[in-house]
Amino acid sequence: MAQQQNAFYDYYIDITEPNFVDKANDALNKKGIVTFEQNLSRDEFVSLSKEFGEVYIHSKSDDDGADIITNVYKQEWYRNFTARKFEFHTDYSKSKVPPSLLFFYCQQAAPEGGESILLDGRKLYEVLKETDRNTLHELCRPGSVIFGEDLILGSVFEKLPNGEVFIRFRYDNLIYFSVPVLNIMPKLQELFEELTITFRLETNQGYILKNGQWLHGRNSWKGERTGLRMMINSESPYGNVPLGFRV
Repeated sequence: MAQQQNAFYDYYIDITEPNFVDKANDALNKKGIVTFEQNLSRDEFVSLSKEFGEVYIHSKSDDDGADIITNVYKQEWYRNFTARKFEFHTDYSKSKVPPSLLFFYCQQAAPEGGESILLDGRKLYEVLKETDRNTLHELCRPGSVIFGEDLILGSVFEKLPNGEVFIRFRYDNLIYFSVPVLNIMPKLQELFEELTITFRLETNQGYILKNGQWLHGRNSWKGERTGLRMMINSESPYGNVPLGFRV
């Protein structure tokens, strides 16, 4: 795994700058990721997220669109909102059109663990295109994966009408792979390890990701940790960051 202690600051933009949103939109369209640091209340975090587009309200969010991620979630079965390890995924993969941006803010860092694990799906696509076109072909095959309770038929890499591609992925009991895709998963997991970027979010630090470009997850943690998550539709006409990326 590519452990990068300073990776957080590789994507950092000062949230207090007057033109922060414009700079962040530009960075998201170029790299697909922005990190920031500021002491924010819940309302301030929600307001910040809304500057980028329309709030994506879903079944697990509160009325303002935010989710609280902490040690014990009010629904014990929903493991993603607890302290356990959460494998690579894109958010709301079960939606036919997932939200284009993910915002995460660490209100209180854990004394141990909880590191963010990230992977650039565009980089993954480029590596496979150069080194293993057969695997890439299977990951792009329409109807090769079924996502979620609503049985959305898709693929790991999906082509959009404008020619861009977005990545849709999860690896749990709410996904069903075709046999060819299932057979290449061990090879794909090895590539995930090679391309993973890891950094620890300290208290008052956060990130913004293009949900159709970056896989994200986290390591388990010990002690108290609290974070907030927002999902935003920033695809035009709501904002300036599309779901997909050019290949």
